[in-house]
Amino acid sequence: MQDAARLHVAAVKFSDVADQRIFAQAKPYNWNEVLGILRELRPEQNFPAGIPDLGNDLTKVDNAGAEALLIRMGRPGFIGLRETLEQSLTSFLY
Repeated sequence: MQDAARLHVAAVKFSDVADQRIFAQAKPYNWNEVLGILRELRPEQNFPAGIPDLGNDLTKVDNAGAEALLIRMGRPGFIGLRETLEQSLTSFLY
């Protein structure tokens, strides 16, 4: 969410971004990956088992422009999935 917010600000702040489509996607993931990270972050919680034969998202999105904008906004790039989930859990006091 923070990356998406920064990209919205960048779209307003930088005039060279006008009329561009910005893809705010760091990398593909699936729900089994999310569940695995949640199990590591909160081992005391009971999360559902992974979804068998779920497969991986093979979508390729050119997000180089978005990452460059995040860098212009003072970030090293996209926040990773693990950190995003960790921040989300913490924000819910969970």
